[in-house]
Amino acid sequence: MTFLATKKRMGKFTLIMMIGIPGSGKSTWAKNILLTPQYTKGRVFHYISTDDIRIDLFGTVEFNPKQKMQVYEEAFSRIDKLKQAAQKDPRDIETVVILDSTNTDKRLWEMYLWDLQPNTMIAKVFMIPPEIAFKRIEETRTDVNRRIPLDILQMKWKELTEN
Repeated sequence: MTFLATKKRMGKFTLIMMIGIPGSGKSTWAKNILLTPQYTKGRVFHYISTDDIRIDLFGTVEFNPKQKMQVYEEAFSRIDKLKQAAQKDPRDIETVVILDSTNTDKRLWEMYLWDLQPNTMIAKVFMIPPEIAFKRIEETRTDVNRRIPLDILQMKWKELTEN
């Protein structure tokens, strides 16, 4: 995780896009970064989660394929607003946005990144096999309705590794 502390500033806006199947540790990693002073010094962090966006828009965290584009459009709209604010900010600080989403659909996020063009883009890839992610989900999600079946995790894994 030292890349955040050692990388050269190449602009005032950095996007960290997390890529991995559900249960791979993306949210845990992001929350740990946000609580680590050595990484946050001189930076303003923003955390955008597609789970939170689904709650904002539809009142539920449950994934619905019909809502996928609307969720991503909202996520990248929020990111774009933060980028515009960073460009206008007179302070000498870096704005860092962490996008917490599975992001296994490479074509989808490439399309949005082309428009966003962050000064710095970091892709943090979590290559956790579906069987391990399934076990983590079983152990941590007390709400049975929020548990993701192994076959879905395997499908997302295939999508991630074949792109």
